[in-house]
Amino acid sequence: MPLGQRAGDKSDSRYCGVEVLDFPAGEELPAVLSHSLSSAFDFLLAPLVDPDYRPTPGAVLPVAASDLVLSPSQWSSHIVGKISEWIDLDSEDEQFRLESEVTVKQEIAWASHLSLQACVLPPPKRSSCANYARVVNHILQGLTNMQLWLRIPLEKSEPMDEDYDGAKNNSNMSDTVDSWEWWNSFRLLCEHSSQLCIALDILSTLPSMNSLGRWFGEPVRAAILQTNAFLTNARGYPCLSKHHQKLLTGFFNHSVQVIISGRSNHNVSQLGVLSGDENHTEDTAVRHALSPYLDYIAYLYQRMDPLPEQERFEMNYRDFLQSPLQPLMDNLEAQTYETFEKDTVKYTQYQRAIAKALVDRVSDDEVSTTKTVLMVVGAGRGPLVRASLQAAEETGRKLKVYAVEKNPNAVITLHSLIELEGWESLVTIISSDMRCWDAPEKADILVSELLGSFGDNELSPECLDGAQRFLKPDGISIPSSYTSFIEPITASKLHNDIKAHKDIAHFETAYVVKLHRVARLAPTQSVFTFDHPTPLPNASNQRYWVREATGDAAPLPVPRKLDPSAATANGNGNPPPLGSVWNQAGTWEEKNLNSWANSRIKELLGSLDSLEFPTGKASLDGVSKCTGDAFLVTVRNKKRVGYNYELSLKFKGEWLIKEEKTKVKGHLDIPEFSFGELEDLEVEVRFSDDEGLASDDKRQICKDLESFLSPIREKLRVFEEELKDR
Repeated sequence: MPLGQRAGDKSDSRYCGVEVLDFPAGEELPAVLSHSLSSAFDFLLAPLVDPDYRPTPGAVLPVAASDLVLSPSQWSSHIVGKISEWIDLDSEDEQFRLESEVTVKQEIAWASHLSLQACVLPPPKRSSCANYARVVNHILQGLTNMQLWLRIPLEKSEPMDEDYDGAKNNSNMSDTVDSWEWWNSFRLLCEHSSQLCIALDILSTLPSMNSLGRWFGEPVRAAILQTNAFLTNARGYPCLSKHHQKLLTGFFNHSVQVIISGRSNHNVSQLGVLSGDENHTEDTAVRHALSPYLDYIAYLYQRMDPLPEQERFEMNYRDFLQSPLQPLMDNLEAQTYETFEKDTVKYTQYQRAIAKALVDRVSDDEVSTTKTVLMVVGAGRGPLVRASLQAAEETGRKLKVYAVEKNPNAVITLHSLIELEGWESLVTIISSDMRCWDAPEKADILVSELLGSFGDNELSPECLDGAQRFLKPDGISIPSSYTSFIEPITASKLHNDIKAHKDIAHFETAYVVKLHRVARLAPTQSVFTFDHPTPLPNASNQRYWVREATGDAAPLPVPRKLDPSAATANGNGNPPPLGSVWNQAGTWEEKNLNSWANSRIKELLGSLDSLEFPTGKASLDGVSKCTGDAFLVTVRNKKRVGYNYELSLKFKGEWLIKEEKTKVKGHLDIPEFSFGELEDLEVEVRFSDDEGLASDDKRQICKDLESFLSPIREKLRVFEEELKDR
């Protein structure tokens, strides 16, 4: 059953599965599936083979269930296979390594026989997984309709603070391996196979948002959400931190399915829930023990805004390679025009711009006597003509329109539109290439939409430079300028789609894509700009520059050692630049302050006093996690500072519960916060061991511990002030 109804969303993210932790031998699998489906789960992540199995000559594979216990459609639609987790294809033990290879091939062959759509591979056991990737790549060559999802724990690239000293002294730095690097190495060795995807294990702690952003460009098919990643709200129900909520919302928007895994950690009263094994039941009316977690996931999905009409229309174009149109060379089809005309935002903005230009050209005193000449060059089927006339009606200005269009088929449509709307006295249709037409009079306003996807790939600069002769000396061009931008991204799907052509030419093609499943690696940067009308009649539209070492060229700069004293003694009476010696102009410079910031935050928060409450007392026992970035940026000789951090502080305390003193330990988690956001600071309590604590007791302890929020906020204010003085 889908998580909910969200207008426009037909993606797989509407469906949620549950992981079967125990081996459902024999006839138990149909009962487990029936119980899960009746509890609103949509599919199972289930083991296919007895985990105790080791290959022996002549042995029959001890499968979870015969292919006859479920129908082919049930196997295909409701079961995702889970390959045995003991498998280690990079083990130093040769016999164990060979057994692992035999087993993984047998299990995937069985899954293929069952017509499963996907199987989850266990995560690599170590950072070096070349043999594992070799075996998987060999298997992928023979697969046709099934995907393999590599299970990857979503971990930080750095160890936790309490483990750092041990990691530094350990020659095997596997604790510091970034899980994304695991995946990147693995998929490179598998030749970027489109059938190799990812199932991310979502744990209680998450990397920074920058690290998480990399996964949105990868083929993530499932997010396996562990129950220990959930917190407990005031009513005792499971909930997620804001960091986790933001991640899941991003996954919902990228067609990623959620799979709930683990044992229930919340004693939510519900009729008939059995203790012990969450996946087995004899009463199909009994609600699944993990249903409260499913309810919360459904709540997160249902509270998302419906997809706007524009996005619903664009969904079929997401991450789809399209060659840029060449309307100057080719006559566009009616379907292409219709697609353009659905961009209501663009034509609304055009109408606003034309209205402002009309008001600028004709004052209120001249409205009755002055008629503005407007030329639409590249009129297509008439959307800009309509926008122009609506702008004239809106502003009360008189308008004479020339609609210039070279496509004879679009001209037919234009004539029909003019007759239908009764615009014969207002609009003159010109069936001609704008570069060849001789206008009978000069235009006050020149309107076009020739930009294309890259600003110039439809020869807009050349066409408008040629049409500039139509404009009066003080005429207005809409648009008057446009800038193209560049941004580095990673997009696994797009890479695989281009790679499938097996030639270099397609990698060099400037495709048009509605980007969606991409990871954006850096801010956009402007590349080139065109202005219309151009002030110089023979201005070049080339937007690159090459330095040639000719005889009269200035010599190339020679590196020299920077002298700090020379930088400060500028002798011109101006204050010394804020940048480094190499940046005396103070243009752009960014300094990493992470080392100082991490140390200072820990020092400040480590000095907090203990607090006493009506029924107990508690103290903070150090900072267990301090991850994020702090930086100082110099822009145009002005200093700006900022930071983005996520914290976790250990606490220990003692409360009077049922007339007995009870010791309690845990963590105060402070979700991601940034410079200037301390008033919105929140704290989430995570108990190390809450067995024996009633829900009311936990709520009271959480309420008491929130008293630490005020002194924490004051310490962080001190940190912000010191940061500004750096």
